[in-house]
Amino acid sequence: MFNLKPIYDHSFFDRALFIWSFEIDVAVSPDVVWDGLTVHRPLSWCRNIKSHYDSAQPYGVGTIRIAKIAHLLHLKENFFYWNNAERRHSFYVEKMNVPFFESFAEDYQVSAIEGGSRLLWRFAIEPKSGFKRFVEVNNVVNEFLFKSFVKDTKKYFGEKR
Repeated sequence: MFNLKPIYDHSFFDRALFIWSFEIDVAVSPDVVWDGLTVHRPLSWCRNIKSHYDSAQPYGVGTIRIAKIAHLLHLKENFFYWNNAERRHSFYVEKMNVPFFESFAEDYQVSAIEGGSRLLWRFAIEPKSGFKRFVEVNNVVNEFLFKSFVKDTKKYFGEKR
């Protein structure tokens, strides 16, 4: 496993070299979506993610989550922000089984909209020096994975139309 540089604030989602942001509108309440993100095995509906919290409840800042993405990537994630009242949490990848990234983080925000809720799911990546072009070329894979997460989320919760 390779160590990545920690992230401690949300400005990373505005300044990282590679940023993806998805607004996912679903036909269930914000509490239902938030519950799906904060159960022991979050994101269980995403076919390309297998994850579980590796910390005791209650979850919060400093919580560790272990994830496997598409049977290829292994991540140890550390939550630097967690606010149940806001239905928002964010983590940085502490360790990963590939050496290409300087930093990698995700941010989840759930809010109420008419007739359902919106999940704002953001990804931010800063490649290691010398790996920018490699990451650019492989972003096709990242985009495929991220879009599969969006599709699975809409299917699981019911897309709001």
